[in-house]
Amino acid sequence: DKIDFSMSDGFGAKCTNIATMLTFGFPNKTIPDGFGVPFYFYQEFMKYNNFFEEIDTIIKGLDFIADRNIRKDLLKAFRKKIKKAEMPNWMLTELATMHSFFPEGTSIRCRSSSNNEDLAGFNGAGLYDSKTQHPDEGHMSKSIKQVYASLWNLRAFEEREFYRINHFEASMGVLCHPNYSDEKANGVGVSTDPIYNTENTFYLNTQIGEDLITNPNKYSIPEEILLDRIVDNEKGYTVIEHSNLIPADTTIMSKQHLEQMRDYLSLIHSEFEVLYHAEKNNSFAVDIEYKITEDNQLIIKQARPWVAYTETGNATTIHGNLDLMIFPNPTHEYILVQCDNCNLSKVKITNIMGQHFLEKRLSNTDNSSIKIPIQDLPTGVYILSGYDSNNTLFHSKRFMKNANLK
Repeated sequence: DKIDFSMSDGFGAKCTNIATMLTFGFPNKTIPDGFGVPFYFYQEFMKYNNFFEEIDTIIKGLDFIADRNIRKDLLKAFRKKIKKAEMPNWMLTELATMHSFFPEGTSIRCRSSSNNEDLAGFNGAGLYDSKTQHPDEGHMSKSIKQVYASLWNLRAFEEREFYRINHFEASMGVLCHPNYSDEKANGVGVSTDPIYNTENTFYLNTQIGEDLITNPNKYSIPEEILLDRIVDNEKGYTVIEHSNLIPADTTIMSKQHLEQMRDYLSLIHSEFEVLYHAEKNNSFAVDIEYKITEDNQLIIKQARPWVAYTETGNATTIHGNLDLMIFPNPTHEYILVQCDNCNLSKVKITNIMGQHFLEKRLSNTDNSSIKIPIQDLPTGVYILSGYDSNNTLFHSKRFMKNANLK
């Protein structure tokens, strides 16, 4: 009665998509070169240290089950063991060989990529940690073990437990590529407009430097741009929101980068639309993560199907501006959602990359004013969407969860 996802392609899809984009004819270094550390390494590492037996005993303990504070402490201690544990010699050799292919002095980003992401009914993205291996940190195993340990974060464990996902078939892959320091900007783009539902546009959300838009600093507001697919006016884009970290009425994305992004997103969407057999599926879109480097180069770090993409395409969108309000905004502990005469049956909270965080079903009596606790959400920018009983999207609004404002 638990989900069996031992053959899930979450990691494989991420690596395959990166490798595939290398064939699209982008300028050199637009897609970073890198290596994948497969799930097999994680499984063998855990077996080598008898960690599966150990965590099985821990999670079956009555105190672990009954007391969240005890659960938190025991998982923290288990993560420390993983970080300090030995690896088999063959694994150390393989990781050292991989490390040697990077130029000397390169900082390497080790990105978590589990096999319990993008599952039907369970997204799982954002639960785990990525680490950077700096040149003075020695063997690559240090950062790999830190990523492995994050599989046993409290929130990750509880999310899997709630959705009845088998903890022992959960595996961690790691995507390794050069780390970019002193970047000028970072952002997320979608090959449609999932936020405002405009037609023939791409959605771009960008922030200056290394202030991540999915986990921003306090009071940081990113830049929102709707980029026209086809330029039929002088500008070719609409600024929805200016970043508050740059001078007023200026943009982070230059005209050159916007033109490149239009070409890149158009090509990525059309190529993956064919590869995913989604040519006639209006719900299909691709989301990407991108950076503008210190050298002013636009880099595409990742591409994957937008998580709202469904093969059946049964969710429709009603265009219009119903009176849906969210306050306070920014917020820390809760949000109040008001939408008179909307007759909502549920609301969903996702981040701006479409990763699912919360869903609340509503009765007829409580949907005109809804209080939703958000203390457990990571700091970041989120989208709240309201749906009717036919799974029709009525409206979406953005809000910001900040660190404790008290």
